[in-house]
This record gives sequence, structure tokens and C-alpha cells, in this order.
Amino acid sequence: MTKEKGTSVIALFNMSLLLVFTIVCLGVAFSTIRGFQDVQEERDNISELAVAMSYLNARLRQNDCSYAVRIDSSPIGDGSALVITEEIEDSEYETWIYWWAGELVESFIEKGDDRIEEASSPIAEIDGFEVTYDEPDLVKIHVWCGVGSKNKDLTFKVALRTQPIGAEEF
Repeated sequence: MTKEKGTSVIALFNMSLLLVFTIVCLGVAFSTIRGFQDVQEERDNISELAVAMSYLNARLRQNDCSYAVRIDSSPIGDGSALVITEEIEDSEYETWIYWWAGELVESFIEKGDDRIEEASSPIAEIDGFEVTYDEPDLVKIHVWCGVGSKNKDLTFKVALRTQPIGAEEF
């Protein structure tokens, strides 16, 4: 009888050990999955910030001519917008770049047209965008993704060869 009892205790111990091992393995697996998800989310945020920064820098450099760039209030919601004015075939057009509904968007419209929302095209998925004059010929742009400890932000300045519209008030 003691031999059977001893065998039962050993079997119970082995089953308990197997259960603990299984729980630990599952915990490690779930932890690893969560870690990979966090790394992927961070990489996506950094990628979106890089796209936004590259796009904004290129647009400013392409249109760095006299009185072509200005900073205005966002046409939709709060915040600021970067506005670039171009003359194409005797008509003036404006490119509005602003943040709306989790995206950096661009609207290319004829000057004075108020259908900005309808003409919007997404550029990058970011959580915020702010553009200001740091000096009369220096545009400061701040973009960010994520919330709390996962927040990634990028601030950069672009020196313009010409003074933007409205910068004289700086």
C-alpha cells in the first residue's frame, strides 16, 4: 500500500511540475509576443515620423521662394497649418498641410476655395503636428506619435532662404 501511495505522490508531483512548466512557458510566450508587438509599434511610429519629416522638408525646400510659405490656423479643428502658395497658368493655388483625425494631410486647392476637407490626401499617420516660426526665416515643425511612455516625437527646423509670409510679426 505504501508503494502505491508513493507512486501516486510521485505522479502528482510530476503532474504539478508539468503544469508549472506549462504555465511558465505560456507566460514567456505571451511576454515575447507583447514585446514584439511593442517593437513593431515603435518601428511603425518612427517610420511615420520619418515620412512626415521628409515630406515636410521636401515641400518647404521645393517652395522656398518669396512669399510662397506661410503658417496659418488649421482649416479643420485646432492647431496650425503650413500653407504654400503657387501660381500655375495665371491662377493661384494653395497647398494646405495640417493634422486632422490622426493623419498629416495635404489639400491642394485654388486660392479662396473652402472645400479643403474634400481635397485632402493623407501623408502619414501621426498623432500631432505643430508648425511655428522660430525666427523670421526659420520654420519649426514638431510631429509626434504614440501616447505616454510610447510617445515618439520629432522636432526639426528648416531655414528658409526667403522670409515667409507673416514671419515679419515674429
